[in-house]
Amino acid sequence: MPGRVDDGPVQAAENEALAIADGLPRAEVERRARQAFQSANDIRARYRGLPDAGKRTAAVSRARTWAEILHHMDATEETEFCGCLDDDALPLVVQVVWAVWDFLAMLTSWLNVVAVIRAFQDVAGSEPITFYHWPDASDGEDT
Repeated sequence: MPGRVDDGPVQAAENEALAIADGLPRAEVERRARQAFQSANDIRARYRGLPDAGKRTAAVSRARTWAEILHHMDATEETEFCGCLDDDALPLVVQVVWAVWDFLAMLTSWLNVVAVIRAFQDVAGSEPITFYHWPDASDGEDT
């Protein structure tokens, strides 16, 4: 996302998902999002050690980005993903202020106990990740 401070595997996973999703139809985005969620939960269950924290973090970040893409498509009613989660281009001054804010927030993020616990649960695998509520399969089908 523009104006964000690069923070390694998290940003790389987010950028990868955004690049893949660019121009994809809704059905394909949903399929890939489901795969990202399943993959993240599998990785979190399989890789438990401290050396594998980067793998878990990247997988969770990728799934979270796919969920953000679906939320964006729901909000804008796009049939194809436009390639950007921010539809409005911000003025340069606002982008600089936002980047500084992100940097300061990153430095003090350990003070936010709720966010630290959520991030720990996401990466540690204590519960399956559920960043998006899927529509019921029976909604569009006649039985």
